[in-house]
Amino acid sequence: MSDLLTYRLLDAVARYGSIRRAAEKSAITPSALNRRILNLEEEYGTPLFERTNAGMRPNVAGELVLTFVRKQLAELSKVKSQIADLSSLRMGSVNLAVSPALLPAYLPGKVQRYQSEFPQVDFKVHEVLSGEAEPLLMNYEVDLALVMDSQFSPDTTMVGEMNLIVQVIMDAGHPLATREQLKISDLTAYPLALPSENSNLFMHLERLMLASQIHLKPQIQCSHAAFIQQCTKGSELLSFMLTPNNEDRNLPDGLVARPLAHRKASICAKLLQLKGRTLSVAASRFLEMIAADFDFVASTDRKATAD
Repeated sequence: MSDLLTYRLLDAVARYGSIRRAAEKSAITPSALNRRILNLEEEYGTPLFERTNAGMRPNVAGELVLTFVRKQLAELSKVKSQIADLSSLRMGSVNLAVSPALLPAYLPGKVQRYQSEFPQVDFKVHEVLSGEAEPLLMNYEVDLALVMDSQFSPDTTMVGEMNLIVQVIMDAGHPLATREQLKISDLTAYPLALPSENSNLFMHLERLMLASQIHLKPQIQCSHAAFIQQCTKGSELLSFMLTPNNEDRNLPDGLVARPLAHRKASICAKLLQLKGRTLSVAASRFLEMIAADFDFVASTDRKATAD
């Protein structure tokens, strides 16, 4: 039976799509990595990859092996976290898939709070667009997903939901900054800075504007919230973000937020987990910490190892 390192290398080849890139990331020579893959294929008695000019892609047999390997690697990570917890080292890793709209407003404060108590736990955050979180969950690349997708497969459990409101971001000296809340019609006289068209926030704003018979005409469009916010400072630009409440969350100095007053302005964020997966101690603790922010937490399908 091949050793654990060989299976980690197999997983790396599948993720990066080539021997060369996987070897670079794994600190091994391409020839040595190729020999390990060939030996593994000989052990199973069948090729595990389709080899093309574009790279290497797992075939059906390879996908079967990878599914097993990724489950075992996830279980190993959980065991390491449990052992660290027993020895009071409180180490581990939390892997998250998060919609871009939730990165600037919600997540930073939660990560900072968690790491203030458990400083040796590291976070790996994947920024995902609509439909991209589920494959990461199913491949055991992330523990939890915080997204605004409206549909997901039966293999995924919705742990909770959180209501978010649209905030209009502007310079503190903007003419609209004196108002407590804004109507969509208030926005038409000013240039807009919007997220990318394939983002959940843009699609939500587009639905609101269409319902009000207003067409979105962005002066600036970018997927990076920090860039948009910097452009908003000192100008009449209006940009947008989602927050769980009316607080100005993680805004740079000189910017203020005003809620958008519209009966359909709120949007629901969903916290997802792979059904039947037992989380590591570190991920389970993080889930318990943020659970209070959600209106609903399903306890029947959730498995955790905090106790």
